[in-house]
Amino acid sequence: MRRSKFYALVIALITISTFIYFVMIVPKTNNLHDVKLRYFHQRPSNIIVNSALPGVPIHKTVVAKKKETFHQKKFSSITKKYNNAKNGFGFFTLNCLKSVDKRHIKIRKQKIYQILMFNNEIVYLYKVFYDDRDSHWGRKYLQILAVGPKINKTIYVNLWFGKDVTSKSVSSCSITKNGLDTNITSNIYLQYFFSCEIKDNKIPKYVSLYFDNCTPRSNLLHVEVPERKRKHKFAICIETSYGHIDPSVIIEFVEYNKLMGVTSISVYPSIISTNNRKVFQQYEKEGIISISETPSPLDGDSWAILMLSSPISYNDCMLRQMYSAEYIIPIDFDEILVPKLSAKNYSELLNNIDSIYRTKKPFSIYSFPTFLFFTTCGTKINDPKCSNIFRFVYRLKTIGHLKSIVNPRKCLSVFNHYCKVNFKYLKGPGRVFVDTSVAVVHHYRKSWSQRFCKQLFSENLIDTYSKDKFGKRLLKPLQNKYNMFKRLNLV
Repeated sequence: MRRSKFYALVIALITISTFIYFVMIVPKTNNLHDVKLRYFHQRPSNIIVNSALPGVPIHKTVVAKKKETFHQKKFSSITKKYNNAKNGFGFFTLNCLKSVDKRHIKIRKQKIYQILMFNNEIVYLYKVFYDDRDSHWGRKYLQILAVGPKINKTIYVNLWFGKDVTSKSVSSCSITKNGLDTNITSNIYLQYFFSCEIKDNKIPKYVSLYFDNCTPRSNLLHVEVPERKRKHKFAICIETSYGHIDPSVIIEFVEYNKLMGVTSISVYPSIISTNNRKVFQQYEKEGIISISETPSPLDGDSWAILMLSSPISYNDCMLRQMYSAEYIIPIDFDEILVPKLSAKNYSELLNNIDSIYRTKKPFSIYSFPTFLFFTTCGTKINDPKCSNIFRFVYRLKTIGHLKSIVNPRKCLSVFNHYCKVNFKYLKGPGRVFVDTSVAVVHHYRKSWSQRFCKQLFSENLIDTYSKDKFGKRLLKPLQNKYNMFKRLNLV
């Protein structure tokens, strides 16, 4: 009697479980028998494939807070089904924990960025770099550059190694804000630096980011491994460029820094003039400039939108050259670093600084004050037309923002002219603030207003140091290069 009751109870439980599985867990479709919960994770359905927002301006989707778009509703609907399935009964969520087949990932893109959905908003993913620098004290990380809304949830990554089709490992990521909060159409965007520690000894080949393990993946990023061979003593990083820059400014900047020992200049054009792009391409042929595209993930030409990708450009330059460059210099085309005392180039300058400040090992960061020279207040010196250094000699007494030379193996995240995020436990000397008697940056820029022009000439401070010290060495290569670009109708 007891045995028959036991069998009856088992049969009843099996019947109830089967009913719950097919009625409450499995979403209703036209072909119920072919749908299995595990395929939601590995093989996205047509509704997800078609929700990649083809031809729809992504930024409009992001800012639509109060009213969801058609595509957002579809994504929300399918995500809700996954969450319902996940939260139904604990033992059914085991289907969500299986490895992901990368062949079934439908990648969603906006321009050069891949997409990660967060609360019906979009996180734009740029690149992922493998990072095993000594400053991590033996740990290994994946560093992912991104732009998106405020994130208050843990990010995870699936990892693929070698020729594996299915993911073999999972890692969680810390989130570092990198840059300034940007308000665009009442929405706040932030630049991010996701650091994901990996325990495996091997280097992953692909990664996919996600917030919830039961949602379909929408990105698959190739892991970039920085070249380890040292190629450059000094490499310059120029943030995202837009608009039109006087080509003579670019030419003087490149030729001056070649004299200083710079052998690599990374530029990141966004929306720039055809003329500027051709000048970059000509220098790229000579091997001194490398060009990487970093358009804003959002559509539009406002300064706020264009500068969203600025931190991405700086950190791409640093991470890509963390080993191949001994130092990086995040600086702009209208700025030059001027060594003083006996230094004739940047190598001699750093040696002088280390000696003056009595350090046994080189500093991680060398920071220099800035002198401002206005190029729109007029000048009595008209020749040579191709040079700011020769023509503009009046400067303000006021000292501007610091610019830096950075050791890329000693900085976690770089921003506008300086290391923004340092390693927590840094080996060796850190940052040094260099006195103006040792070196200074000359910034040749447009005046903010006529008031500053009046201040410039009323202070009557003439500074010809850069021209006097480096003018003779610079003039001939500068004029030769300027004439070459003139023959190409680029100046």
